[in-house]
Amino acid sequence: MIKPTSTCHHNKQKYSKSTRHLFEHHNNPAELISENKNLRSIFVTAQYEFDKLKSRVKTLERELEFEKEKSTDLEKANKKLKSLLEKAEAKVKKFVLMLFGTKSEQCKSSHSNIIPNDFIDVTCEELESNSLETSIEENLGKREKKRGARKGHFGSGRKALPDNLPVETAILDIDEKDKTCPHCGLSVIELKGMEKESLQLGIKIVFYIKKTLRKTYKTACSCEGVKKIITAPLPPSLIPKSKYNEEVWTDFLINKYQFHLPIERQLFKFQQADVNIKPGMVFNGLKKIYYDYLEVLHEVLIEEMRKAEKLHADETRWYVFLDGHKKLWYMWGFRSENIVLFVVDPTRAADVPLKTLFNFTESKIEKLKSKDSAKFMEIPLELIKKLNVDRYSAYKVLEKYGLVLLSFCWVHQRRDIIMIKKKYDKNTGLCLWADEWLGRIANLYHINNQRVKFEKESKEFKKLDTELRKSLNDIEQIIKSEKYTHMKNKIKS
Repeated sequence: MIKPTSTCHHNKQKYSKSTRHLFEHHNNPAELISENKNLRSIFVTAQYEFDKLKSRVKTLERELEFEKEKSTDLEKANKKLKSLLEKAEAKVKKFVLMLFGTKSEQCKSSHSNIIPNDFIDVTCEELESNSLETSIEENLGKREKKRGARKGHFGSGRKALPDNLPVETAILDIDEKDKTCPHCGLSVIELKGMEKESLQLGIKIVFYIKKTLRKTYKTACSCEGVKKIITAPLPPSLIPKSKYNEEVWTDFLINKYQFHLPIERQLFKFQQADVNIKPGMVFNGLKKIYYDYLEVLHEVLIEEMRKAEKLHADETRWYVFLDGHKKLWYMWGFRSENIVLFVVDPTRAADVPLKTLFNFTESKIEKLKSKDSAKFMEIPLELIKKLNVDRYSAYKVLEKYGLVLLSFCWVHQRRDIIMIKKKYDKNTGLCLWADEWLGRIANLYHINNQRVKFEKESKEFKKLDTELRKSLNDIEQIIKSEKYTHMKNKIKS
């Protein structure tokens, strides 16, 4: 049997004392009631403070949630502003480069391993080192080049005179008094072949009268039905019975439309040579040339252009001076294998290439389409024109109606990539991406330049043609892959 230890005995005594204290405490009801009231008061105060703190916590939670939303909105706005700032800075760089930068589109990159190094022109690091500020300083003259010769440059000398011009020789002699010795009076001896030669370019504007003599013959026989007097016919003339030959009219046309010299200013040149030509006669003559020759020729060129299978097209601004008309017009250029055709029009709409190449307008096509949409424009694929253009939307209208198959120009695409490098020159990742694409495009041009040196039926041409098509297929796969990656990242974001 285990005996209790002293510790157990001590605990037993302690328990007995506390029990006795509670019993004694319960025997005093007034004190217990007072203590209960105090405790209740404490609990009420504690409950009030607890509710107050709970309300405060909820308020703080709402404020925290609001601040989180506000922070998210500010982050989005900040991201948007950064993007806008980057685009604005890129535009500024673009415009500054347009004003002060070099016009060359050559661009090199050491990052690209797509093509050999000898096809590459400027690295991304060189682009960054030749920064925008440096370009502006150089072009504004802040960093002026030293005058004088450059090391390694031999100059061009005075060799600018062309060799294909006729030569008029002018002989200059010394004075008669210098041909004798002032002391003894003996004559000097001319040294043949020792003349000193100097060359200068000159220009002559010569007005002359062209006299044409037409020979006349008389028949020696007396046969009936034969003219007795035969005279040589008049030579063909641009404007029949005109006092001015083709040279004069050609000069008027070239000066007006190539050098943009008004007729009144051209007539001043004639007046200085005492050649009196009336302005009304010139304008009437130019109108006759236009309606009899130029308009007809233009229509023939359009008809021939419509027969072509492969075409190039482009457009640019063209200012005209017509009272009551819009000053800004557009010059459209169309080129086939044998013809270059220009069309000046006040609009840049798709109706211009539609009218020029197919004698259609968009409204006319829509009417035909609404009448019989099933049979409209059923052109076999092999007969559809191949049109090489930039990405302007007017050409896409022709493709929409099934009239052409568009072939976009690599030059324009390359130009956009070069501009990306110039605008975002501090973005190393974007520069690397641009360098890779510039390398791929340069490789296409290199293969094609080698390809066109050979005949189409030769083995070399076929080999290079296969290589070029393989490179194009590879580029198409890369484009599809980049589009998929871009869409994937866009969905994630």
